[in-house]
Amino acid sequence: MKHTHSISFLIIFALAGITSQSMAQSPLEQQSTSGPVPPASVLDKEVMKMSPLEKEGTSKTIEGVPPYAWWRGCGPTALGMVLGFYDGRGFPDLFDGEAGTQTYSVNQGIASWGSGVRGEGAQLHYEDYSLPMDDGEPAVLPDSSETYPDGCHSDDSIADFMHTSWSADNNFYGWSWSSKVTPALTSYVTLRNPDYVPSVTQYWMGNGTLTWAIVKQEIDNDRPMIFLVDTEGDGSTDHFVTIVGYSDGPPRQYGCLDTWHPVGLVRWCDFSKIATGVPWGIFAGWSFALEGAVEGEGEVCVENPEQCAKPQGGHFVEGDELCLCVPCPASPLSLYSWAKDGTPLHSGGRIFGADERTLQILLLETSDSGLYSCTYDDGSKATQVFEAEVTVAEKVPLTNMVTLVVLLAVFGSLGVYTHRKRAQMVTQNCINHEEKWDCSRGPL
Repeated sequence: MKHTHSISFLIIFALAGITSQSMAQSPLEQQSTSGPVPPASVLDKEVMKMSPLEKEGTSKTIEGVPPYAWWRGCGPTALGMVLGFYDGRGFPDLFDGEAGTQTYSVNQGIASWGSGVRGEGAQLHYEDYSLPMDDGEPAVLPDSSETYPDGCHSDDSIADFMHTSWSADNNFYGWSWSSKVTPALTSYVTLRNPDYVPSVTQYWMGNGTLTWAIVKQEIDNDRPMIFLVDTEGDGSTDHFVTIVGYSDGPPRQYGCLDTWHPVGLVRWCDFSKIATGVPWGIFAGWSFALEGAVEGEGEVCVENPEQCAKPQGGHFVEGDELCLCVPCPASPLSLYSWAKDGTPLHSGGRIFGADERTLQILLLETSDSGLYSCTYDDGSKATQVFEAEVTVAEKVPLTNMVTLVVLLAVFGSLGVYTHRKRAQMVTQNCINHEEKWDCSRGPL
């Protein structure tokens, strides 16, 4: 819910921002002021859909950006979705465990939480800065940021580096400043793995640096962005969102994951500058890049690289070769473990690749029939299980095949002989004008 506190400090910044933008300089920082529930005036996502494209228009949505719900602030949550996306694409140290869903570990990375009680037990982001809870209060309540770093935990989450909820920065619960996006990402990434090299570029709609071409360039290259927007169209920023798509329209639209339920549904908004009467108008945007990915991670997954004839299983005959392959997504660095009917397989003899993506078994026997399974991770640190049903039938012996062919030949010859005798009988009776014969159909 957007607060409407009368703070002279903010009015001064707003007036200064107008002067700054008119001079085509970088606009002064702005805040997010939203909570876990959208304002009442915000339209449902089901209503804000992508407009139909014209014949020459294009659209793109990045696949695999994890949808996270608002957690201690829209700013750290929106940034968390960007980092969650990269966590599964070559940068697995950004979160503990898999980041494809919003797990406890992901939430701890977004905004850490200790005992839940200020001054007692573990004191992390929530206890130091979210408490005392001042959401809905007429004024910001002092928290541990007033003495930072004295009396505060060591920064360990995105919200810490973003100064989310800091009373010293005049932030109510869940609020963040636009100026903290860049240091939040770079500091958090460096904390998680100093070998990762992050870079951030900020753009503004007010001075023309955030262009449609930049948005398309980033999305086309599978690089999600962040926007700070005005959801209510009252001319004031209030919400950070993660940009995952675009549509040429018209009108031009950006697709975003907005941290609000249903979190997985993309909201489509007009690509417009923030202004009174323009809902979801844009104040600023950020693009991100990471270098130093783990070798092999983040590479494009190739389906069935060994060209197995039946990679998903099926019917086979004794003596055939079995070749099963885990489908995409999969990572070159994934660990694989194959089993048959729940019993682990080991490479050796007729079996190859029991700990690889592709399993091969030579000279199949009927006893090889069963349910084959492979436990692996899909490249985003999520454990997956691939299953394939295999049936191996007995092979018909060659001698039996010869016998069958001979029998078919004998019966075929007898059939031809019988047909010829019958045809001769019909012809002879027709010539003799036998009354009991229909010369077109045979005996009556």
